[in-house]
Amino acid sequence: MTFLECKHSNKMCSNDKAIKRFLVRNIVEQAAVRDVQESCVYDVPKLYSKMQYCVSCAIHSHVVRVRSREKRRNRDPPQRYNRPRKIQGRARLGFVQIYEEGVCIAKLCLNAL
Repeated sequence: MTFLECKHSNKMCSNDKAIKRFLVRNIVEQAAVRDVQESCVYDVPKLYSKMQYCVSCAIHSHVVRVRSREKRRNRDPPQRYNRPRKIQGRARLGFVQIYEEGVCIAKLCLNAL
């Protein structure tokens, strides 16, 4: 059995009991992202970290919720909310034409999206 260290309390917890979450954050704070993107040609990189909590810290910091005994038997992952993705990057910008029966009915500028 392997043990790992809790990120919150530095307590040793067994690997199979630990609650693991993958955290993706921007390196630059939200207020300065637009300024950095306008002044820089490259995309701003993200910070990836794997957070591993013991059960008591995960409940205390609201990473997971306490569930009733019947609901604990449900091991299905929670439903994910799929956000609509915005088209980013300079290479993908341009115009799209929508055709219906061989006739162009609309021209969309992707810069406005």
